[in-house]
Amino acid sequence: MSAEPPLEFVDTNVLIYAYDRTAGDRHLRAKVLVAELRLILNDLALWRVHTPDASDVLAAADLHQLLFPWNPRQLQDRRC
Repeated sequence: MSAEPPLEFVDTNVLIYAYDRTAGDRHLRAKVLVAELRLILNDLALWRVHTPDASDVLAAADLHQLLFPWNPRQLQDRRC
């Protein structure tokens, strides 16, 4: 099992503080968080995104039927 990175939550206030120079320490911390977020988004932007369509779902169903030709009801009947 691979360790997944922790989830990140960005409140919209963080974005506001990142640009509000009068917010003191909150401004500085928000700038750091936004910079880290930008790095993450830049990495994610490089990913190739696959959007499955109906033919992908049908192909998966066909593959499942090929690999597992029995159904749960048949398995239940054999146990009785």
